[in-house]
Amino acid sequence: MMTTFIKAISATPGKPAGWSRATETAAKLIDTTTCIGCKACEVACQEWNNQQVTFGNFEGTYQTLPDLAHNFWNLIKFHETELDGQPLWLMSKYQCMHCVDPGCLKACPAPGAIVQYSNGIVDFNSDACIGCGYCMTGCPFDVPKLNPETKKVQKCTLCTERVYVGLEPACIKACPTNCLSFVQSGRRRRHACRLCSGSCRSTGVVRAPQKPADPLDRVDLERPVEMARQCVAYWRHSRYVPALPSLWTSRPRMNPG
Repeated sequence: MMTTFIKAISATPGKPAGWSRATETAAKLIDTTTCIGCKACEVACQEWNNQQVTFGNFEGTYQTLPDLAHNFWNLIKFHETELDGQPLWLMSKYQCMHCVDPGCLKACPAPGAIVQYSNGIVDFNSDACIGCGYCMTGCPFDVPKLNPETKKVQKCTLCTERVYVGLEPACIKACPTNCLSFVQSGRRRRHACRLCSGSCRSTGVVRAPQKPADPLDRVDLERPVEMARQCVAYWRHSRYVPALPSLWTSRPRMNPG
């Protein structure tokens, strides 16, 4: 069981009791080099959170939906490109990043509507949500979505109730290729090094040992200072960068205005 305390509460000054106690930080590592686009994580997320079954329209893409939705918190994005004249499919997992300094929580004017636990998980309390949508504009990853019927904002919770009792999130449990890993703070870097058989370098760039001459085997791992910004880290090919909005090609920042 992972002991957790509330670290921060929206629209509430001061620090909650127990916020300074040392606890393990939950972290999700996504290895995009082994994702096969099976969408098992999508199905597991929908089932665990009692969301309705969602079907894609398959209009030119196998991507289930164009974007996240209030009732769809985990999305595998499909990117079709070319490499050396050959078609190439890139898959990337898109969900809440559970930021260390969450912009949604800072922007929320409703006391208790958004909480950040000491293990890093950022969770929404729908009962306290007033539906203003400020958290949606405060999120640099455009993750929170408003339910048009209930006027409440919803997003991925990183399966808080599962993590609390020592279980991994549903999406990670369902992944058949182990491209999703759930690790603890301080072990993210070591766990990533094990993925590449210890070839990790201080620069943060690693090379898979199987085919060192193949550019597709060269993968990028965000440096620890970058990984510390969110509880979700990506392991990616360095030859190409999937065009996730504000996620891969730039360093997202909160709008001070």
